[in-house]
This record gives sequence, C-alpha cells and structure tokens, in this order.
Amino acid sequence: MIDFSKPLQTVSGLPVRYLGVLNEGTSKETHVISICLPTDNRERLFEVKKAGDYWIACNVGYRYSHLTIVNVPKKHVYWVNFYSDDYCVEHFTKEEADNCASNDRIACVRVEFSEGDGLIDSIKEKEE
Repeated sequence: MIDFSKPLQTVSGLPVRYLGVLNEGTSKETHVISICLPTDNRERLFEVKKAGDYWIACNVGYRYSHLTIVNVPKKHVYWVNFYSDDYCVEHFTKEEADNCASNDRIACVRVEFSEGDGLIDSIKEKEE
C-alpha cells in the first residue's frame, strides 16, 4: 500500500508529483499523479489505485508497468569502524566513529544505502 503523504517515485526511479484524490472513500477511489517522462521531458497525468500499481494494455492483455509508483526508499548513512580481527562497528557520525575507535582499527568507511537495496536480487536468486 502506498503512503501518498510521503515522497513518491516510479519503480524505474522517475520522480512523481502527487496531485490529489478522486472519488475518495468509494470503491472507485483513485489518486492523480504527474510523471515527467524522459522521452519528451513533458509531464503526464496518470490515475493509480491505492496500491500504486499501473498496468498498461498490450497485445496479450495487461502487463505491469515501469510507471508503477512506490514510496521513495529511506536513505541511511553510517560510519563503520573495521578492525583487524574481522570485526566491525557502525556509528551514526564520523566523529562518533573516531571517538569510539580502538587502537586496532584498520579502516573507517562511510556506508550509504536505501532501504531495500540488494534485496530484490537476493530474492530472485533464492527463487531460481
């Protein structure tokens, strides 16, 4: 389920602008969004259901579209102290990592990721 009060993007990473809701509270409730397509750099309007799925017609019926919307994944940044005995400890800031480091630290690395990074590929690998 999409949270339309939070930032949105397509599954392919295009930014999405939320414009409002139609038929709120009914079985025909849809949300109106705007996506700037890279092909011609013009905004297009789309209607999506609460789940955010967008399906397009094709010669065999309907298929899932790259224009399906999702909430923008939350980003995380940590500083990780690595030690010579294959041990590591993460910290929220570089200063905290430096202050907490012991003498056997061999590296301090900034790690940035978005929630969900690497999970899709590992799920596909398990299914194969």
